[in-house]
Amino acid sequence: MHTSGFRIDHVVIFVGDLDEAVEDYSALGFKVTSGGTHAGGVTKNALIPLADGSYLELLAFTIPSIFQDVARLEKTDMLPWVVRKRTALDRRFIPRAGGGEGLADFALAAVSIGAVIQSAGRGGIEVDGPFPGERVRPDGTTLAWRMAMPTDRELPFLIEDMTPREFRVPGGDAVEHPNGALGMRRLVVATTDVEGSSRRYSALLGDPTEEGSLTWQLEGVVLCLTSSEGAGEAADLAGRHRIQKLELAVADAASSGALEESKAHGAVIELGGQVRREK
Repeated sequence: MHTSGFRIDHVVIFVGDLDEAVEDYSALGFKVTSGGTHAGGVTKNALIPLADGSYLELLAFTIPSIFQDVARLEKTDMLPWVVRKRTALDRRFIPRAGGGEGLADFALAAVSIGAVIQSAGRGGIEVDGPFPGERVRPDGTTLAWRMAMPTDRELPFLIEDMTPREFRVPGGDAVEHPNGALGMRRLVVATTDVEGSSRRYSALLGDPTEEGSLTWQLEGVVLCLTSSEGAGEAADLAGRHRIQKLELAVADAASSGALEESKAHGAVIELGGQVRREK
């Protein structure tokens, strides 16, 4: 089976109130691990690590009112003007909050961001970075990583650990979820520009699974592009895409089904099927 050589590191879920989201995701059967506050103090997170090595990131602003402020700016079309002179990281993530809660972004793990940037450049994909990232866990441990952001913000961002990955992504009991969730199976991205999006994803990830298809294998997780007239509602300055759905594998078929969207804070997540990759 053709594989791109990439793997999904994590999927970002924007939430308005982190404490509330932690409580709701726990009620949905996930074991949620405290994350910490990112460098700069603007955002904080909690993690839902999975047995396949990936994780869900519940991400919130440290000042909840910022979330509402960004949403209001989005409705007035002023958000692009507000973020235009900010950092590449801000230009990527702040607009995503303008679309409200839900699936907002995803990251690909990179052994060497520098090598990926060079390869992407040969495919005509411009990438900003790498930029340093840092977060302090509740136990005081400082985590460090590097990120790189494709200038076309429909593409996933890249992350490379500078401290041991197990510092950033807990394992052990943290991946044993009452609802049986084991790992990611399928991530669906809706776009209003299927042909263009397919071309851009291919330039970054390599050829799709089959000629002319709209799917890529990311170490067993299927990334799928699909057409959607509603994709223009995405919380993204590109204005043409959104993450439509995430499918997770479960240990027991009895746990299969769609999660209650209100409890999942706008994220469309389905449980069911088998894990397609090794840990």
